[in-house]
Amino acid sequence: MYPGDIIEAVPVRLKQVHVINSPSYIGKIFGLCKPFLKNEVAKLIKFHEPNTETLYTDIPKDILPEEYGGACGSVDQIKRYWIKRMEAKRNWFLENDKNWFVEESLRPANCRDEKIEKLRDLPGSFRSLALD
Repeated sequence: MYPGDIIEAVPVRLKQVHVINSPSYIGKIFGLCKPFLKNEVAKLIKFHEPNTETLYTDIPKDILPEEYGGACGSVDQIKRYWIKRMEAKRNWFLENDKNWFVEESLRPANCRDEKIEKLRDLPGSFRSLALD
């Protein structure tokens, strides 16, 4: 398995990967690994050395925390803000847990197939799918 295969298996579309405060030799090591990555994937990875302004060419300062030279507040303030937002919606998360099931009575009759009916009653879930 190649590193490019691992990156392609991630279920999100990567726009860029930024490594902040990386030592200067990491770029040279990455240059050695680049031939094993797909060209498109290699272009997404960027390294930023300490005390440089290269990060701000890709990411605006106003959305970065103060610890990274931005103006969005400290990491601790941002963390507390999101914890408060999640706690404010706590009841919604707890009540919404029981609403994540399919109501089979609402399914149109023409969609009911014998094969589908057999699969519906299978034990387990696809969350722990094992392939041989």
